[in-house]
Amino acid sequence: MKKSRTEAFTDAVIAIVMTILVLEFPHVHGSTFADLIVLKDIFPAYVISFIFLVIYWSNHHHIFQIIDKVSGQTLWWNNAFIFLITLLPFTTNWLGDNIWAHDPEILYAALFLLANLTWL
Repeated sequence: MKKSRTEAFTDAVIAIVMTILVLEFPHVHGSTFADLIVLKDIFPAYVISFIFLVIYWSNHHHIFQIIDKVSGQTLWWNNAFIFLITLLPFTTNWLGDNIWAHDPEILYAALFLLANLTWL
């Protein structure tokens, strides 16, 4: 398989995940900056998730500059990576809603760990 299809698909998925991240923000009711306090916990989680997605996208781009063709094994690992990052909006929201809770932090970190392992 040519690498361009895999690159384009992964780019699209990452862009969609980034969009869903911001759409999952809670609604702000009010017209002052003070009303933004509802975002105090979710915004840092959003920023971290967004930065990781940018890093993943950049690394994916650099790796695919090296390879010429996508093997079946590469395709499966890429699909595992895509699956894991599609869970990012859920885990980011859960973490943002429960910023100091142990279980959301563990799941959030485990998701990144597993996504990083797909690069091996």
